[in-house]
Amino acid sequence: MATEDHVKQYIRQAINLTFGVDLEQNIDQPPANSITHTLNQAVANLVPPINRAARIGELLLFYGGDQDPSEWERDFNIIWDANEYLKENNQTNKIRKAAACIRDDAADWYNEVAAVITRWDANGGNGAGNFCVELRKRYATPDNNDIAMRFKINYFIKGLNPLIARRTYESNPNTLDGAITQARAIETGNNLQSIGQQNQVIENNS
Repeated sequence: MATEDHVKQYIRQAINLTFGVDLEQNIDQPPANSITHTLNQAVANLVPPINRAARIGELLLFYGGDQDPSEWERDFNIIWDANEYLKENNQTNKIRKAAACIRDDAADWYNEVAAVITRWDANGGNGAGNFCVELRKRYATPDNNDIAMRFKINYFIKGLNPLIARRTYESNPNTLDGAITQARAIETGNNLQSIGQQNQVIENNS
């Protein structure tokens, strides 16, 4: 006749085989992790990957050209947060997904800088290895003030003597005052050279 211990052992084996839960020797006591607790924990562990798989939006593509890199970065971050993607300390996951969104001309750019990209956001304030900084450096267009200043500089240079204009343009001045100063210096140098040549002619003829 089976003893109480034998019955407990049979029950323990049956529960272990059926539910994967070992009641151990303390079969008279409820287990620390019940079957319900185990199932609830398993379901809870599935929630994050399910949420990431059930994306709210598709990450936007960046083609380069006239596309605004700042707007793309903003929209990329919004969708990234909405999809609850993981944020790693070194942000390699975000960079990897961003790289998969790069197309056409921008894909050529990324191939050139991929080796130095280590972060998505600012790194020590200098932007070294920063995906977004490198992207804006390549594709951001000058603001209206920069365009207006460049127009003024070019307009001034076009009105100069061709010889002075060429050398002034080659110096690539960043401000109108800089262009004027450079043009005057070139003009002064030309005048001094001309005076020296005239004096040389006079000496040769005397």
